[in-house]
Amino acid sequence: MPTVESVDQWIKDNVLDSKAWDDATKKDIAVVQARRNLQKWYPEVVLTDETVGLQAI
Repeated sequence: MPTVESVDQWIKDNVLDSKAWDDATKKDIAVVQARRNLQKWYPEVVLTDETVGLQAI
């Protein structure tokens, strides 16, 4: 399961324009909300740092 730390690292390594993420003060809530929404919308998909990171941004 992606964590705030693993998602943060994925974003740092892969996203060119990460200002919204970098400026966020509630990254933990963004990750929880992204995981919850993705699990609801795509229950058959295994969540990765990439999918959660893109949704969180």
